[in-house]
This record gives sequence, structure tokens and C-alpha cells, in this order.
Amino acid sequence: LHLSIRRQRQMCIRDRCEILELRSKHELTCTTPPAPAGAKVLSVLTDDDVREDVLDGFLYGNGDNGFRGGLSGQQLKDQLTVVVFDEFAGEAIPGVAVLVGDDVETGTVGETDELGVVNVAGDLGPKRSITLAKKCFQPVTFFDVAVDHLTAYLEPVLSPACGESGPLPPGGGTPGVGSSISGEVVWEPDGELKRRGWTNVPPPASSTEKEVAYVFRLSSSPDEPLRFPSALSAITPDAVGTLGYSFYQTTSPGNFTLYALAGLEDRAKQPPVFTAYAMGLLRGVAVKPGKTSPEVFIQIDVPLDHGLSLTLEPPSPGVRGPDRIQASVAIQIEDQGFALLPNGILTRNLPGASAFSFVGVPPLVGTLAGAKYVLGARAVTGAASAPPLSVIGSFSATSTSEPLNLGGFVPLPVVTAPAKSTKWDLSSLTLEQSAAGQRVDLTVVKVEAGGGLYTWTLVAPGPRSELKLPDLGALDPGAALPVGSMTIQASLAHIEGFNYGSLRYRELGPRGWNAYATDTFLTQH
Repeated sequence: LHLSIRRQRQMCIRDRCEILELRSKHELTCTTPPAPAGAKVLSVLTDDDVREDVLDGFLYGNGDNGFRGGLSGQQLKDQLTVVVFDEFAGEAIPGVAVLVGDDVETGTVGETDELGVVNVAGDLGPKRSITLAKKCFQPVTFFDVAVDHLTAYLEPVLSPACGESGPLPPGGGTPGVGSSISGEVVWEPDGELKRRGWTNVPPPASSTEKEVAYVFRLSSSPDEPLRFPSALSAITPDAVGTLGYSFYQTTSPGNFTLYALAGLEDRAKQPPVFTAYAMGLLRGVAVKPGKTSPEVFIQIDVPLDHGLSLTLEPPSPGVRGPDRIQASVAIQIEDQGFALLPNGILTRNLPGASAFSFVGVPPLVGTLAGAKYVLGARAVTGAASAPPLSVIGSFSATSTSEPLNLGGFVPLPVVTAPAKSTKWDLSSLTLEQSAAGQRVDLTVVKVEAGGGLYTWTLVAPGPRSELKLPDLGALDPGAALPVGSMTIQASLAHIEGFNYGSLRYRELGPRGWNAYATDTFLTQH
């Protein structure tokens, strides 16, 4: 601990802080006594026994990355600190076996203490592999670690064998408290302040078409398709209302942003067709538990009359795929979520498919002011969008005037060892890349066993061609993966501005990747 003080004093944190160096009459360096992690009161005693307390003046912690998980610190030399937490509970995990090195015979093995910490000393640099394993937790291995701090979050194994013993809790549970929203979709009134609607929607062209509007909540993902709503939720010109046309829907409690789409619908066709011509958005709809949020008015003020184009560099399909590209556009509403559009996803077959044009896109005006377009593309296999797949992450824009170039895809990973129809000894894994593409910054492999109940996560910088795997059973017999069928899910990720020495846990999955490619492989152990 390094302190700046006004005059020479002694500093205490529950117990006396051992002064290592008095740098000047205003500064000193001292070592604090052991204590649980968290904020502490910092107390300073002057020479005349006057005490000054600073609440939360000092923070105890074993990591330096703000508990975000991942790699941090200085260049790895002769000291390594590993801190391990429960991914679900956020609590420290004692008794985790930590292997620093490639195997138990040549590496160094430690175990986390009651604070979930283990410190390893020795000639460790310039880089080492680190494996964490404990019974009833999912193991993880970080390859080529070149810094001196690792903060890890282990997921529990969701097996009855790992649960607490005792009788099962009584059934029934506590029923949820229903909430709802009641309001109207409205158009700008005429000069006599009378309600009017569907002014920016063309009249029906056939007897089976009708004017309808639907109200939606924002989506958490921009590349999901807009689900065709139930006919029971349709808002029609026959709906009653004061300023517009009423709607009612049940929902969970919270604070939401709602958007409405108005257009023409034809349910006589198979599949049913809904063409939206206008939309509106309302932010900050607060819904309390067990209450109805009344008088929610969504103004339909933005026409869907723009077009947006994108270009990309399609990948070369392999023997197993991908065989098609799905391009998407959605409207991002600040950090709250995404408004999906009826024509927001276009699918083209491979090879080819380098240009996509979206119609029925709204300008970012009116209630959409401040929003932005989010575009992306996925090269997938089959109608189910299955692996092998390669995904270009979300690109944003605020104008439809020029095409947006998304660039190329990340090359697909190809597992060459273990070979097909052979028994895997879990000692090594060999990967190749399918073809040239975007830069690969991170390799993440998940080895699933027991029908997906157990998952061993392998993390390595850059495109990694070979991974040497330690023996989990030798590290902790209870952490070994069960014998039987296994699935290897390999991913290559592109991350803008990536530095493996400051890896964060969010970068171990798609939400932390700008682009990635994934394939799955089946084997036996």
C-alpha cells in the first residue's frame, strides 16, 4: 500500500500496517495485514493521538482487473497469482487444483486457499499454460499465459451428484405476479383533433388484406428474425381508443422500450404475410409488479421507405458447409436493445452472394432519432443455421446513402486430430484453418462430455495449430471427464484491439467477439 500523508503518521487497517519505507514527510509504503476481500476503513493516528477514519478508504482484493475475470498484471517472471471464483455465486472457491505447466510431472501444482487464491513461485517465464480443476466444477486451461495474474470463474457442474444432500424441496413454488401494459398506437391528429390512423399505410389491395399494427419489445440480439405475432394481438382500425387505437398485452415487470409496426397483413396466404409500412417507438415504459401501466401512447411517425445495401467477401464453402449466407439489419436503440424489422434478414446460397439490399428500412428520424442501424452476416449450414458457421459481428451506421462493406469472414477451424472413427486419448488436439480470411486473435475449444453435462474450456492466443492437454485425472481425480462420446466445439475469433495479456472473460464467447467461426466434431474417449 502506498499512501500520501500530510505529516508523519502511523496508518492502520484493523491492525497495524507494517511500514516498509518512509519516502518523505508526506509519503510512506507499508504492508497491510491479511483480511477478507472488500472495502475497509482506513484509520490514521497522529502523534497527538487524534484519529481520522476514511470509510471505504481501502479495497482488499487479489486481482487487478476489477473482478472481470481473465488475464492481467506484469510480465510473467517468478511469481504468479491465480484467483478462482464460482461463476454462478461469485464466491471464492477453495481447494481448486492449479497446474502451472504442461503436465503434472514437469509442472507446478498448487491449491487455492479459503479466499480462492494460490500463489506460485519459481522460474515461470516467459509463458506457461495454466489448468484449473476441481470436482463438481468445469475445468479450464489457458495456454501461453505471459502475465502474472489470472482471475478465473468456474461454472459448477449441474449434476444431482454435485448438489447438497437432503430431501427435495416441496413443489408448487410461489406464483409470479402478472403485469400488463395498456395503451394506444396513435397517428398525428387532424386539424379538428380527431383520431385518425393508417395515414402512412396504403389501402388493402385485396379482400384478404387488412390494416393492422403490432407492438413489440426490443430484442437482445440484432440478428434474430421477427416472429410473426398472433392474430389475437393485432391492432385494427376497429379498435376503440381516444387518440388512437388501443392495445393490451401482459408482460414481466421492468422498464422497457416498445416499438410498433403498422402495415398490411394477409393471413389467407401460407405462410401469412405482414408488410410493414410505418413504425414508431416509445422509450421508458415502466411496469410495476402486479400492476398495469396505463396510457402508453406509441406514435407511428416514421415511414419504412428507405433501402440499405451491404457488400461482403463470401467464404468458400467446404465439404460440410457452410452453404448459405444470412445478412441482417436491425435498429439499435441506445444500449437498450434492437428493433427487428419484418424484412430484416436476407438469405442467399453459396457460392457467391456478395451483395445484399434491404428494403423497408426506416430513416432515423422522429421517435427513432438517436438510433443507428446494425448490420451483420452469418455463413451457416442448412435451414437450421447449424455449424460449420462463420459470423461477421455487428457493424453500425447512421445513413442509408452508401453501401456498407462488411469485409471477409473468419476462416473455419478444422480438427485434424483426433481423427474420425478413432478413440481419443485426450492428450492433444490439432487444428487447421479452412482458408484465408479475417485475422484470428483467439482460439477457444470446448470439449463436452456426459451429454453436455461436463465442459472443458481450452483458451489459446491467435490461431493455434496444436494444443497439448494435461491429464485432469492426475490433477484431481474427481475432475476427469467421463468416458464415452464427446463433442469438440472449436472456435476461431477476431477481436478488434485484442491483447491476450489483458484477456477478459467476456471474450471467451461470441458476445466478446467481432467475428468468429465455429465447427463441431464428434469423437469417443
